[in-house]
Amino acid sequence: MTEGMEREPKEPRKATRQSAAKLVPVTVIRVTGEGALVEYAERGEPRRVTIPANLVRDGKAEDETLEAGVPYGVPWERLETAKVTPASIARALRNAGIWTCDDLRTKQQVAVGALQAAYRVDVGRLNEFATEFAKEKEAKE
Repeated sequence: MTEGMEREPKEPRKATRQSAAKLVPVTVIRVTGEGALVEYAERGEPRRVTIPANLVRDGKAEDETLEAGVPYGVPWERLETAKVTPASIARALRNAGIWTCDDLRTKQQVAVGALQAAYRVDVGRLNEFATEFAKEKEAKE
């Protein structure tokens, strides 16, 4: 498996008269051999996949090709966080001494820490999640 692979690639569907493939703008991040790592937006979310380099033309690729590509990176969407409510954010901010707009402007790092506490996510947890993902990926190889 290639670094960053999240799932097995799907076979591209053949375009028919009823469902013509749509061209999607892509940015080529790098080309290795016959594969190209490309970045594109899917419903406003950035995505990266590896696809055959010869299927990128004039900075575009077919949506079906992108869908069939090999995903790149950690699937951060799977990270479980606490269910945060406006009340829990307010509590965390007030517990950190942030009560006013001025408090927020002058204590921005404190506010970040308060939000991390509310969501129970920090860089350590992100590292744990990424490491777990890498181990799962290796076990599948």
